[in-house]
Amino acid sequence: MATGLASLGAPQEHIDAIQNHAIPGVSGIYNRYKYDREKQDWLIKWSEHLEKLIVGK
Repeated sequence: MATGLASLGAPQEHIDAIQNHAIPGVSGIYNRYKYDREKQDWLIKWSEHLEKLIVGK
């Protein structure tokens, strides 16, 4: 999924948030934003991509 999202243009920080990966280093300490809106947007794009693959469009 990470590779697929990256191929659709998702930034790595959004992919990491979707996969619930901890942000390493100082950024992980100070950046407490959960990226909920961005995660939802990218998961919708991912589902649309999968649907196109399944339906063949």
